[in-house]
Amino acid sequence: MEICASVKAIKYIHKYIYKGHDRTTLEVTRQGEEAINEIKDYVDARYISAIESCWHIFEFPMHAEKPTVYHLAVHLPDQQLVYYNPDDVLDEVVDRDASKKTTLTAWFDANKNYPQTRDNISKLSSDLGL
Repeated sequence: MEICASVKAIKYIHKYIYKGHDRTTLEVTRQGEEAINEIKDYVDARYISAIESCWHIFEFPMHAEKPTVYHLAVHLPDQQLVYYNPDDVLDEVVDRDASKKTTLTAWFDANKNYPQTRDNISKLSSDLGL
């Protein structure tokens, strides 16, 4: 009888469960042609195991991040991405509040309107040695 009771055994089990099958992508092109499509490569090579898909379906947390990390859509002033339907009136699209606010502009507004938050971020950064 054998017992695995170390932290390394648990880490190995979880790594093994989330590991997908081996896969490679190969594309043959003529010399000098560029055939790189990063989006297609990502979609074709993405593998979600049965366990991982169940965790996504049941909305269980996959991992924890402390402090929470958010992706900010970086853009120049008034050059953010705007999504609309072709049959929408363009003046209405431009005037929409959702067309003007992004995660980046909301972050700037929060820093301007909530100075205590800015102080907390500075304290957290210094505590983390950043």
